[in-house]
Formats: sequence, C-alpha cells, structure tokens
Amino acid sequence: MNIVICSVPVEVPGFKLRRARGEGAAVIPKVAITSLNNWAEKYGFSTKYYDVDMLYPNDEEIENYFREVKADVVGLSAIVSTSYLQVKRLTRIIKNINKNTIVVCGGHLTAAANILLRKTKIDVCVVGDGEIAWVGILKSIKKQLDEGKNGLIIDELIDIKGIAVLKK
Repeated sequence: MNIVICSVPVEVPGFKLRRARGEGAAVIPKVAITSLNNWAEKYGFSTKYYDVDMLYPNDEEIENYFREVKADVVGLSAIVSTSYLQVKRLTRIIKNINKNTIVVCGGHLTAAANILLRKTKIDVCVVGDGEIAWVGILKSIKKQLDEGKNGLIIDELIDIKGIAVLKK
C-alpha cells in the first residue's frame, strides 16, 4: 500500500513567494506529520512524506509526483483555515490522477469537516489528535485493498473515533 503524507501551504494557490522557504524566516517543524509517520510505522505501515509547504511546487510538479508514486492513500495536514483553497487544489489534482486514491485531511481546518467533505474531494476528515484514527483508517483501507476492493467501507470507518465521513 502506497501512503503519502503531505504538508499543506497556508497561502492561497498561485501566491508568489518573495523568497525560497529555506531563506530568511525560521521553518516551522512538521511535528504532527512526524508523529503520524512514526505511529504508522509502529503499526507496520510505511509512508512517504511530500512537503508541499516547503517545496511549494506548481500543479504540474504535484501531478508528476503523484503519477510516479501511485498513492493509495494521501494524508493532508491542513493546520489553518487559510489552507482551504490549497486542500481543494491538491485533492482535485490527486483525484484527477487516480479517483480511487483515498484522501484524508487532518489539522485545525477539519473543524469545518462538513464543508471539506461536501466541497472538496476529501474522503475522510480526522478531527483532533490523529495518530489512532490515522492507523485505524490505514488498517481499514489495507483490508479493502487486500480483498481486491477499492474505496472505503463507511460502516467500518464509523467505528473509528475522531473521524468525520459522509454516508452517501
């Protein structure tokens, strides 16, 4: 199972940075992503990390990355509400490459989980601390993939505490 965790920029898409991320101002460490990665590895899942916030790639670079990686699951760490347009952009790109990729969003933006689930291509929102929920989601998806199925089984996910999904 190919799992990618991404940081999400706080600027609106297309915003021109005045300097490279590594120049000047201090870089905020991605503590939540590191914790999710460590927790997933503890339970036998291997993840890749794509620092969209630091690299600040354009749409074509993002498309190329996800075409190459062939992600089954993508976790987006959206720490603030200004990340909304970036989440919308990233999920559109990811789902255009593979509509079966499961996209999970976490971070403070998920306080608006109802809007995210209805207005973006997010499949699952993790609300609050995400380590246990993230592993639960990964286990559920792995079970589906092992059985040769695509998608999520909502009735299984509902048992995972700390997530929001839409029952379609």
